[in-house]
Amino acid sequence: MVNRRTILIGGGAGALALATGMAGTLFAAAPAPLFPAAPGPLAAAPAAFAALADTLSGNLGLDVVLVNRVYAALSKLVPDMDAKAAKLAAALAQAAAPAGKGAAPVNRIAALNAQEAGLGDLFLRLTSAIYLGTVDVTPKQRECIAFETVASYQVVSAWVQPPSYCTGEPNFWTHPPITDTTPQATAHV
Repeated sequence: MVNRRTILIGGGAGALALATGMAGTLFAAAPAPLFPAAPGPLAAAPAAFAALADTLSGNLGLDVVLVNRVYAALSKLVPDMDAKAAKLAAALAQAAAPAGKGAAPVNRIAALNAQEAGLGDLFLRLTSAIYLGTVDVTPKQRECIAFETVASYQVVSAWVQPPSYCTGEPNFWTHPPITDTTPQATAHV
């Protein structure tokens, strides 16, 4: 005899068999893992690049890991990075030489582009990577390469502290509230 229970059990078993078969097909076809493997150790950035990065940061004394990450990320995107970085360092020194002329960012970028096409773009890419910790991989894709060690955080770290909701020691909320046991003065009216 066919009743509702038999239909539901048979339908559930059929759906389970179908889902198991489809899952085996779907998972067998998934070649890439959900999260990529952690990158290996970074190669050290050349000393000339590190000096240029420190100059662009205002001589803050950038974190070595940040400089290495910036170099690794930009080396993938900018062909012949070492030669272009050397040209940028020389152009920046030349632009700043005549008594501060060209010190405004708009004038500096225009002067860099006048010397060689692409130097202004490299200046912007390098400065944003140092201060923001991001690199534009494509026009619509930005990659985060650093967070806490970026230059913008170093500039404001003495004055700006991140907000926190933890106002006491760990598990402070498990203790009973502190009550005021001092006698209250009553006002006589």
